[in-house]
Amino acid sequence: MNVEKIIKEKRNLEYAIKRNNDEETILLLNKLVEEYYNNLKLCEHEMYLDYGYYKYHNMDIYEVNKEQAEFRVLTCPKCNNKIILLKRDNPNWDCSILDKKLSIISPLELNPNTTSIDILRPAIQSLLYPFFHLEQTSCGHIEFSDNGYYKIIHNQIEKSNREESDFRVVTCNCCRKNYLLPKRENPYWDVTLDNNAITVYKIKEKNKQKVFCK
Repeated sequence: MNVEKIIKEKRNLEYAIKRNNDEETILLLNKLVEEYYNNLKLCEHEMYLDYGYYKYHNMDIYEVNKEQAEFRVLTCPKCNNKIILLKRDNPNWDCSILDKKLSIISPLELNPNTTSIDILRPAIQSLLYPFFHLEQTSCGHIEFSDNGYYKIIHNQIEKSNREESDFRVVTCNCCRKNYLLPKRENPYWDVTLDNNAITVYKIKEKNKQKVFCK
């Protein structure tokens, strides 16, 4: 059974529960979710990358925030195996499979020099909207990790160097917020956030047991 069909069936059951709240429908919903996870194909690796929150609307898929999401997509950085977590009443629905907690990190916590742009691109793409809509606000901290330089070619984000890039991406070492630093005439554009100087360090390898949840 494909994910779209499961989510449609899940929607119908949830709607029925809201209207009638009968025990039989609740059991059917729990059975649907349990069967889905029991048949989910997992790889042998223990770390997953966050690939975003999504929902179906008018036969299409849209990236949304956690509150609006119907499912979360994770991918294994070693074998590229993708898994989908279904939204449930459990507050840990987006970082666990039934009762098993998953180890999840942001792609931007990986070394950008050794990580494929295909893995990094969705995480970087998510920074463009708040930047261009003036929603990117500084956390006020001064120490950051380098997530690499990038440029946009034919509407695609690609890796670049400082001289040829359009922007740099950094992550705060304190609160883990990610920021896009646009290239400007200021010679210190790549170490300046909201007109304040910051210190940027080379990224370090992350503890694979760390759990990262949005």
